[in-house]
Amino acid sequence: MAIAAYNSQFLVASKPSVPFVNEMLTDVGDHKTYVIANSTKRYLDRDVPVIVETSSDGTTWTPVSTGFTLYRVAARVVFDSPQDPTLQVRLASGAFYPFSQIGNAKSVEFTSKTNLEDSTTFNPTGAKFYTPTLLEGELKVDRFWLNHDRVKNLQERDLLIVSYVSPTGRRYEGYAYVSECNIKTEVSALIEEGLTFQLTDEFFKA
Repeated sequence: MAIAAYNSQFLVASKPSVPFVNEMLTDVGDHKTYVIANSTKRYLDRDVPVIVETSSDGTTWTPVSTGFTLYRVAARVVFDSPQDPTLQVRLASGAFYPFSQIGNAKSVEFTSKTNLEDSTTFNPTGAKFYTPTLLEGELKVDRFWLNHDRVKNLQERDLLIVSYVSPTGRRYEGYAYVSECNIKTEVSALIEEGLTFQLTDEFFKA
């Protein structure tokens, strides 16, 4: 089914982060994955320690440090195995990045790939073999008018979080650096700025 892209969004979050306490997480339904209830705090500062706590009654909270993985992009706690359906989970402390929408964006492109290393050895079929290694991703956005903050981000090597939100609500997001900034000026057209964000550390697609 064709989907119109006009109501897509492109979001950017950057420092400084804002501290928080006792932010509740919500079970997505599998009793393993818990996401932050307040979506405005979904991007966590990777340089600030996060304390995860659980409770069976909502009154007594216990810090936990094993048996789960914390994903700071999209603020998710994913346990190694299903938990009791009555378990409550929260982030007792941490910090989040505020975010805002980039205006005047006209196109966004998300590219991800798995790097493959040639692992071919002598074999009777004459076929090549590859071993998947590292994941990497990239977001490109074209926009009208200049954003001098993004040029500054490039020059100062600032760490950002970028997110493309599709019309159906799917997200492609992660920590990123501005790796390219291309400015195009024509006498008969609007000034355009092309930005390339190289994702780093972790990125999330859902």
